[in-house]
Amino acid sequence: MLGMIARRSLFALVSGLLLADAPPRPILLPGEGGAPVLLLPKGGRVACPPMRARVLAELPFRAGPVVALRFGWDAGPATQDLLALMAEDGTLLALERLTWQQGGANFITRFAMLPDREHLALERAANLPGSPPRHEGWTDYLRRDPAGLHDAPARPVLAGTLQAALSAERARLAYWAGGQVAAMPPPMLSALSASPFGEGATGHLGQIG
Repeated sequence: MLGMIARRSLFALVSGLLLADAPPRPILLPGEGGAPVLLLPKGGRVACPPMRARVLAELPFRAGPVVALRFGWDAGPATQDLLALMAEDGTLLALERLTWQQGGANFITRFAMLPDREHLALERAANLPGSPPRHEGWTDYLRRDPAGLHDAPARPVLAGTLQAALSAERARLAYWAGGQVAAMPPPMLSALSASPFGEGATGHLGQIG
């Protein structure tokens, strides 16, 4: 009986939050069917893929706060997490690869807002097994302005590298970014279902700074 009361109380609390005004900070709550819903401070409500969903950070950019949401988007035998960067009204500013793991191949990202509060740094490292093993490491930069988040490389991208492949991928995904969303756009998720070590990157993965 007590367990049933507790479950009903939790359901009432969640339902009340989903129907209430926007929360003061981003919060993930179970939605219909158990899939998480991200509630945002300026009224945005975004359904998220259920695996490993977590709000990682609220970044106080000068042009407006950015909410960093992590969620799992596995592809076949590979384990992958994506990073959704969102404004507080539910505008999807960018969708980036965060991590990828398959066999001995891996790709990781660490991110941080720079002290100027205008740029986001995405520090990347990718490794492929082999003889010899191959490694690529670099930092991508995105600039935040009132219109969104924009690619802002610190130097020209070297052709044939994984960095170049992901920069081209980012440019293609930008077509679906920049608007308010109720869920992650399926075309973006579909495009990010393939390995980052795709044709054009795998054969040229090298050591760069």
